[in-house]
Amino acid sequence: MTNNFCHHCEKYKNEEELINYKCPDCKEYVYIKFETENGPKATYFVLASELELGDMIPIPYTDDFREILGLKNDGNDMLVGLKQHRQVKIPSAKRVNRLEGAWYL
Repeated sequence: MTNNFCHHCEKYKNEEELINYKCPDCKEYVYIKFETENGPKATYFVLASELELGDMIPIPYTDDFREILGLKNDGNDMLVGLKQHRQVKIPSAKRVNRLEGAWYL
């Protein structure tokens, strides 16, 4: 079974079908299954430039998600302040996992 699910169309999608991690039918982001120590999570794989305050992303190189408390566009990079962590620099065009919730499918 695939790890990509479009909650708008309520269908699983193969990675080959996706266009920039969006559903080819409705053009919305699909859930991506992200494995963590605490069980699988449903995430969206979005561009760093699409992040918003309050979003939850993993600390780089971990599966520990933290809330975004600050965002600043710094040319080709996003400066992202994470709760109980430091600020990280992420290229604006890089894709990151944005937490949606638990993987229940």
